[in-house]
Amino acid sequence: PERQPDRDVSGDSSLRETDTQKGEDPAGVALLPPKDGWPEAPPTGNRKVRVDGLEQPEAYFLLSVPGGYSRERCWPLVMVLHGGPGGRPDDLASVFRSGLAAKGVISVFPQALQAQLLEWNYPHSSAYLLMILRQLAKQYRLDAKRIYLVGHSMGGGGVWHNGAILREVWT
Repeated sequence: PERQPDRDVSGDSSLRETDTQKGEDPAGVALLPPKDGWPEAPPTGNRKVRVDGLEQPEAYFLLSVPGGYSRERCWPLVMVLHGGPGGRPDDLASVFRSGLAAKGVISVFPQALQAQLLEWNYPHSSAYLLMILRQLAKQYRLDAKRIYLVGHSMGGGGVWHNGAILREVWT
């Protein structure tokens, strides 16, 4: 589908809201509304969340949702991949989440499933990132045209890898 024109919603020209229509899922990652709609008041703030369906202790992410979240509009999401191996998402979350929340952005900081070099570059990690997106899309109204992937060090390599493999997902 053709991209709709942007309109400034934040007073900050670096963040723009797109005219994403309800029911549009250009990336095909199930960002469509749940059958019963998005929850009226899902949790906001900062919290640690387990990844549904995975038993590994490392299968979690840190989530930050702006206090003004409402299901009435689509929200941008930034996923930040940590460095490593053996890295943790906590340090990056402490640097980024308050600034992103102030700009009206949902941010997620996943923990790599294994502490190995280039962990974000393996096929199971791509599937893991999609699992996280699908889980979030059940609770929060995400803008499929404003899902960003960023990373530090090994996470930066994961951005290059997943940006090429899952190019329809990331903005």
